[in-house]
Amino acid sequence: MAWLEKDRHGRLRIGFKYYDGLKCREPLGVSANKQTIAEAKRLCATIQLELKARTFDYAKRFPDSDRIRQRGIATPEKPQAISVTELADSWLLSKQGEVKKSTHGYYKEVAGIFIQRDAIGTKTVSELRQEDIDRWRVRVDEKQTKANEPLSTRRKNMAWDVLNQILEFARVRKLLDEDLLLGMKPFKDSGQANVDDLELSDESEDADVMPYDADQIEAIIAAAEGWERALVTLYFFTGIRRGEALALTWDRVYLDRDRALINRSLSVRYGITTPKTKSSRRMIQYGPRVRAELSKQRERVQLRSKYVFPNESGAAPNVRWATDVVWRRILTRAEVPHRPIGQCRHSFAVLALKQHKPLNWIQRQMGHRTLQMLLKHYWRWIPTDDLSAEEMSSLESAATPLASNHAHPLPTPTETGTEAGS
Repeated sequence: MAWLEKDRHGRLRIGFKYYDGLKCREPLGVSANKQTIAEAKRLCATIQLELKARTFDYAKRFPDSDRIRQRGIATPEKPQAISVTELADSWLLSKQGEVKKSTHGYYKEVAGIFIQRDAIGTKTVSELRQEDIDRWRVRVDEKQTKANEPLSTRRKNMAWDVLNQILEFARVRKLLDEDLLLGMKPFKDSGQANVDDLELSDESEDADVMPYDADQIEAIIAAAEGWERALVTLYFFTGIRRGEALALTWDRVYLDRDRALINRSLSVRYGITTPKTKSSRRMIQYGPRVRAELSKQRERVQLRSKYVFPNESGAAPNVRWATDVVWRRILTRAEVPHRPIGQCRHSFAVLALKQHKPLNWIQRQMGHRTLQMLLKHYWRWIPTDDLSAEEMSSLESAATPLASNHAHPLPTPTETGTEAGS
């Protein structure tokens, strides 16, 4: 067991129980700040893992410690087996300093369901073989929801990603000699998209893309009433995430400029938080239709709340009520198939692509760090119409610039998230 603490001067130190039960504390010699705490948590996780595996070398980790000389501490020669469940615990500890609290909660939940409660969790790390991974994949593939329905491909690949990170954590710390996932690929889309799965992540980018078409979008907006119409119009025509819209406040809505600043999100688990990534903090654009609905919503709210979509008491709304109960009610009135409200965001992306809006603008509007996410999920929706005779003629002339009003601009390596020359 290892933990991180501060001394009375605000400097960091690591505490842990040595093999004989002795409580040890070793100073790290640095003051506590965001960066040092994150690095110290990773070191703490590594020490905890080494102690469990009985490979901890006190002299190597803390060569200047007085405790080594005082007690004659030496590294035990015989290592002890560590289970995948214990490995997952250490990995989760290391992630605390790297990711948001909401993301860490998602990691913990996925690891618990698909790894620590699974048969693979009882395996020792040193004895893991590729056939164990194969059997695990079969169990995940056959796993069902509480409603006895198959898991969606997205859900399976959540588990796959977490297992991948845990095993890489072990390889870096030399607990595994080989890459057991080498050559293995994520789960393929089976065509079974279960949209009623219990969400493990508040804001998922990996949901199966099932956009509404133009007629369905109009039917949904027409079926929405009052503030509901303002909300779904905002979702469909800006690409905003569900939590970002519900956390939006009037001081960040600029009706005279057709812009809104996105720097907050409303989470089911953690309330108001920062957006999921740095690139998600952005200024979004909207058109006259969204502006008109927001103006009506402002008249409804008046000065009783700072939130654009408040509850009856003026506070932030209940996420599940607004995005599940109310959303289902609207879809029932519109007589369109039920899909999660996140499909509004996907519908925006597909609509923008079909209308030949620039890829880099769509990327910024949706808050993606690079074009990689956009291309990964929406590539098949990008129009591939033939060029006109005039455009073909300009293409064959080195002196004539290419037409830019038909095809999307070619993404740069930086925008796609790839290295030059790859």
